[in-house]
Amino acid sequence: MRKLTRSKAASKTRILSSREVYRGPIFWVTTDYVLEPGGVHARRDIVHHPGSVVILAVDENLSKPRVLLERQYRHAAQSHLWELPAGRVDKGETELAAAKRELFEETGYTAHAGSAFSSSTSAPVLWM
Repeated sequence: MRKLTRSKAASKTRILSSREVYRGPIFWVTTDYVLEPGGVHARRDIVHHPGSVVILAVDENLSKPRVLLERQYRHAAQSHLWELPAGRVDKGETELAAAKRELFEETGYTAHAGSAFSSSTSAPVLWM
C-alpha cells in the first residue's frame, strides 16, 4: 500500500494554535490557526475520524461486470442516496476485515476475495 507523504507546502505551513471544539463518540473536530507560505494567516477546521472503508463490490461476471450500490437515507441531504457500501473500521480491525463486515451488514452479500485498491485520507477503497 502506498505511504502518504507531506507536500512541500504542508511542511512549510506552521500551526500557531490548535484546540478541540467538539468530541463525539465517532469523530472529533479541532480548529487550527496556521501561518501558510507567503505569510497568510488562516483558520482550518479539521474533522478527525478513526478510519473508514468504502467497498467497490463487483460481481464475478467479468465480461459484463456489475457494481453493487445501496440506497440509504442520509439525514444531512434530507434524501435517499445511491452509494457504495461503506462504514467505519472498528478498533483492532483491518481495513479488509471491516470492508467484508460492512458489505455483509449493509447488503447481505459476502466477498470471496478482496484487496486494497486505493487508500487515501478520506476512506480506503477496497476491491471485492
